[in-house]
Amino acid sequence: MYYIYHIPNVKIGCTNNPQNRLPQQTKGNWEILETHTDIDIASQREIELQKEYGYEVDKSTYKESVQNFKLESVVKAGRASATKSWQNHRERELEKCKKGGAVVREKFSKKTIMCDMEGNPIKEFMNRKDAAKYINGNVPPLTQVVDNPKRSYRGYKWKNG
Repeated sequence: MYYIYHIPNVKIGCTNNPQNRLPQQTKGNWEILETHTDIDIASQREIELQKEYGYEVDKSTYKESVQNFKLESVVKAGRASATKSWQNHRERELEKCKKGGAVVREKFSKKTIMCDMEGNPIKEFMNRKDAAKYINGNVPPLTQVVDNPKRSYRGYKWKNG
């Protein structure tokens, strides 16, 4: 269960353990605004309520904070017991964490090829964001024309790599 709490004139936050978290945050009054069983919904509602009440909005969602905290704890502890992958490949997984997401970007990015109007390849990009930036364009319209031979964007045809 995820609890969205309000400390009047201070903040709105989210926790899964209000009995421990709220005494760390305040000695004064607080209230539980909402409870949720889904971390995604709780994270979204926390941000919405921060805006609605006029508080500073968190830079990352509650879910992202929880994930980052768990990852930092594993790395700081010097042990990799979070998953079987961590246990079997500790050094490799720690190196991935140190690279700041570069490995994840490479793994999940969609390579994109810029072609002339006849379909001849001109340049290859690691992802659509890089391709759009290269032509001073935007990702959504570029995505709509990729692998559609009848359409072009900014004078070029586009293909998945």
